[in-house]
Amino acid sequence: GNIFSTLQDQLEFEKILQTKSNKRFSKELLERSQSLLPDSDIENYGYGIEFKEYLGIPYTYHAGSSGAWKAITARFEDRGFSIITLTNSGKITPNIQTLNSADVLLDLEINEEFIRLRPEKIGPYVSIEEIEGIYELDGYIWQLEVREGDLYLLRSGRNDTKLIREADNLFQQWNDAPFKQEFTVNEKGEMQVTAYYTDTPDFTLTRKNTDLSQYDFTTIEGEFLNEETGVTYSIEYLSEMDYEVRYRDKKRKAILMSNEELIFKNSNYRLRIDTLKNGKVKDLYLTFGRNQNVRFSRQ
Repeated sequence: GNIFSTLQDQLEFEKILQTKSNKRFSKELLERSQSLLPDSDIENYGYGIEFKEYLGIPYTYHAGSSGAWKAITARFEDRGFSIITLTNSGKITPNIQTLNSADVLLDLEINEEFIRLRPEKIGPYVSIEEIEGIYELDGYIWQLEVREGDLYLLRSGRNDTKLIREADNLFQQWNDAPFKQEFTVNEKGEMQVTAYYTDTPDFTLTRKNTDLSQYDFTTIEGEFLNEETGVTYSIEYLSEMDYEVRYRDKKRKAILMSNEELIFKNSNYRLRIDTLKNGKVKDLYLTFGRNQNVRFSRQ
């Protein structure tokens, strides 16, 4: 984040990196900047770039985003070819777009099964009440909520979005029809939602089902300090599975996913709950993005 550039600037930088020729930087420095880390067990990461293969062709890339602003540089060095994609649309996934462009511009054999736009067939009818709940895929959270008879999708960093039924178990975003959601029950009896969109491979989130009928919701209340940063979380139980988390001058709503995890609503912030044998909560461990298991101790 906080890098301000233009497409033309990025293209000029690409010329320098591909030719390894520039008056300000030595060839050795330019080569090292695009190499793997020396003496490291990490085999696919260098100085801010990742090493991968696409359809059998090696390439390096770096991608990132700040809000809706997204960017990627993908370099197929053996082909003397790079693609740079910059966008300010939250509905676009430039990583996929860039590889799709490589399909065409490098005349690659396109994998037509890579992106499915909708399910192969419609499944049994599901009511919106059956759908309501919190769904997860590797830390990515969707919340489905019924409001005055309508179904809404809540996601981190986005506006709440009303979903419209397209078929028995298939819905679409009210203002973006290609964005579809299919609701099915897996072999374990868990409700799942599979998302389809025009520039992203389909993915499936599973609803969290936990019996909290005997849980003491007030046990998480209190103040928790991270000594390294000096940040204190003050947690207050509200009702049902809802909490309020206060830190510095901010307030955030959170929801209890299980007796082991509290998540911030519409966010990827997660608090793992460390509970003692007597049922008292000792520590909370915060995870979000690249930050893993940051400990907050009860005061």
